[in-house]
Amino acid sequence: MKESTIERKTCKLALEQLGVRNVKLVTPGDTGWPDRIFWIPGGRPLLIEFKAPGAAPRPKQLYIHELLRQLGYQIEVHDDPNIAIQSIARAVEAARVSEKSH
Repeated sequence: MKESTIERKTCKLALEQLGVRNVKLVTPGDTGWPDRIFWIPGGRPLLIEFKAPGAAPRPKQLYIHELLRQLGYQIEVHDDPNIAIQSIARAVEAARVSEKSH
């Protein structure tokens, strides 16, 4: 399965099953940023880098991912739409639990 197919399927499932919208990250002239920002209701954004099955992030991607993590952002890398949607669902549930505890 191609990376773009995994990305499209995950985005479609996130909206249909969880009501989670996302935005494609476009950084003209700069590579290495995660592919998508998923807007978790009541929570923080979840940034996902999509890869073809078995592919790993490039060194520049790993560097940017680490910078973002140091700033407190949640960054994940997925090569399977089903696992990606499970991760998004966990983020949604964590935001709900956090909201209820306030």
